[in-house]
Amino acid sequence: MVHYGRESFRTHQVSQATFDAARAQCGVQGLTGLTNLVGCYALPAFNLNAFRAELPAETTEKPLAIWVAGPPLSRRYDMATQTGGVPR
Repeated sequence: MVHYGRESFRTHQVSQATFDAARAQCGVQGLTGLTNLVGCYALPAFNLNAFRAELPAETTEKPLAIWVAGPPLSRRYDMATQTGGVPR
């Protein structure tokens, strides 16, 4: 699933091999849902990037850290320092 999402964002399409692997893993209905979910997260990102939105200087919350599951990506990724596992 991670590869499917990354390839979609990086190339604006997915190869047949990637599509077939994702479809085999979650079925047509699941893959349709995943594709729509990825698009829903992309829309605000496009707007934030287009307007170069930044966090306010007075933000007191620490940036979120995310966990990426599955070998070889079972490492913590720290959004603040952009270190650790994925994303790249």
